[in-house]
Amino acid sequence: MEPVDFSVLDEFKELMGDEGEDEVRDLVALYLEDGPVQLEAMRSSLSSGDVETLKRAAHSFKSSCGNIGAIRLQGTCSELEQKAASGELGADCQTLITQAESSFAEVKAALGSYLAS
Repeated sequence: MEPVDFSVLDEFKELMGDEGEDEVRDLVALYLEDGPVQLEAMRSSLSSGDVETLKRAAHSFKSSCGNIGAIRLQGTCSELEQKAASGELGADCQTLITQAESSFAEVKAALGSYLAS
């Protein structure tokens, strides 16, 4: 599976009409700015045992990933959100956060290529 399903961004661009290109650039810029903040919130909340913050950060980032077509990363965040909701804060959560960070790097590179084209 590719890091980003670009058809999601293409559909958004088409829906926005004349402003589509600028709107997609703004959406991607916001995502790339917010991603590291959400990942850090997940990591620090796991370290401190803060289930609610972990759940909220995973949920928020999951939604953002869906908006730009990062389907695989969205799935990782969904799994992390479910584990946090059930109170499971063990090694599985650590692994999922590490996977999310790695996937985000791939998404970031793919989005850079998309915007450059």
